[in-house]
Amino acid sequence: MIDLLFTLPVYVLIFSVIWWLINKYRYGRWEYIFIFALGQALGDGNQTFLHAPTLLLFIPYVMINYHAINLAPYLVIERHLPEKRSDSRWKLPIAVLSMVLTYLVGGTVIVGLSQALGFAN
Repeated sequence: MIDLLFTLPVYVLIFSVIWWLINKYRYGRWEYIFIFALGQALGDGNQTFLHAPTLLLFIPYVMINYHAINLAPYLVIERHLPEKRSDSRWKLPIAVLSMVLTYLVGGTVIVGLSQALGFAN
């Protein structure tokens, strides 16, 4: 239950950022499949990959976990997204960077709150 207390708000934040990005920028289906899973995998595993960069060789496996979470919902809503969305050349790096930063902020908040409430050292 405590896990949900801390992680659910962060997942709401993560999916809110994804929602904002897909409504602002036009991503092709394969761009979405690759870029958002990559961003989430890099964001979620940022400390692991920083300390053991060779684990980046396994990032396709990690990305599959994020496909399981958000690919089906995206395919359902894809045709309902606004027609007028930006096709900026920066949309791909913005998506990856946004995911990494969102996970970093979310993780920092979780660690800070758990320490403040005495759940962690």
